[in-house]
Amino acid sequence: MKLAVIGGSAASTPALFASPQLRAAARDLDVVLVGRSRRHLGAVARAIESAGDAECASVTTVDFDAAEMRMALRGCDAILIQVRCGGYAGRARDEMFPLPFGIPGDEGIGPGGLSAAWRSWPPLCDILATVKETCPRAVVLMMTSPVSLLVRCARTAFPELRTVGICELPWTTLKEVCKTVGVDPGAVSFTYAGVNHLGWFGRIACGALDVVDAYKKHRTRAAFPSAQLIESCQGIPLKYLRLHYERGDVVSEQRARLVSRGDELQQLQTHAYDVFEAGDREAMRRALDARPTPWYEEAVGPLLGAMANRATSTVPFFLSVPSRGALAGFGDDDILEIAHRFTGDDFERIERSCDLPAETKGDLERFVRFERAASRAVAARDARALAGALEDHPWVDSAAVASAIAAAIADQDDEPVAAVRSTSST
Repeated sequence: MKLAVIGGSAASTPALFASPQLRAAARDLDVVLVGRSRRHLGAVARAIESAGDAECASVTTVDFDAAEMRMALRGCDAILIQVRCGGYAGRARDEMFPLPFGIPGDEGIGPGGLSAAWRSWPPLCDILATVKETCPRAVVLMMTSPVSLLVRCARTAFPELRTVGICELPWTTLKEVCKTVGVDPGAVSFTYAGVNHLGWFGRIACGALDVVDAYKKHRTRAAFPSAQLIESCQGIPLKYLRLHYERGDVVSEQRARLVSRGDELQQLQTHAYDVFEAGDREAMRRALDARPTPWYEEAVGPLLGAMANRATSTVPFFLSVPSRGALAGFGDDDILEIAHRFTGDDFERIERSCDLPAETKGDLERFVRFERAASRAVAARDARALAGALEDHPWVDSAAVASAIAAAIADQDDEPVAAVRSTSST
């Protein structure tokens, strides 16, 4: 299998090839790493070979030079997009600018996520055009944040491509719930509904055992989710929904931070590159361990490993894809996060969407309505439409606030975006 990792110069990339499932398939992998910096690409390639024990059939590195990239992508079976447009400085901004409005900051959801989408879509559009030209039958795995909003943009602009978002969080949440209750996550049945990072498990059962009810008994009032919230939702919300249900507390905590998470990650990445260039195997492993990457071990690695081996998956993959009737009340082209299995040839839906209670479904409807409008605004580069989309978001309480946030998003310095459009960024 030929795999391209676009944003492959990210310091986290070697962890993908250290995941057991992909390591087992490594000898059958031709890997293309596409990134902004040739120096960083070389460092990452060295770490893959040294720290990941990957022994891939081949590892090729290319930058975003148009002709070189087109040649390198030809014949790819899978494209993993993990570019970070604007770098960690962009992420730090997305985490900070919503706070004066009393809104949590995050790179993947809310106004921060919309800001990331506004910055990311122009270069992603160029990347997807190249994929369409060179390997239109490849599976395109979107990991650039905000995942579901950018999948919607990609599906609209490039309907010929098989673009799906992928996230480990529903699966790791299910595993943690089952561990708490003492059951095997592979033995449970479940229902789930949501968009990326904002989803709810409804029924989880292991034989006659109601796992949700059993889990609820382990929750304290101070924990998230509390037993009271689980009862109200009639299910278990993912951890990012704390930004929704406990917004005031989250904003206070974020305001009290001395350094943003984006700034912390920048420091870790700078150190990792130095180690990858000159360190030994053990030093590389320590550098990788400094930033856990569960999305590789729990989702991307198992999926790519199953694709490479043409094997039926043993765990569910939660993919952001068009609804197509998965949940009543949503349009066929609305992007929802839906459980799938890989059958050895293709993805197959696990029809387990839950019937959410009215209030929770109303929250999901507003998140989806926001993403529907936001994707149109981002694709059209329409600052006024940004404000209209933000008015639909549950965290924005007035048109005036929506307009102010939209202005802050649209007024981002264009220079980093222009640079990213021609060279991209990890």
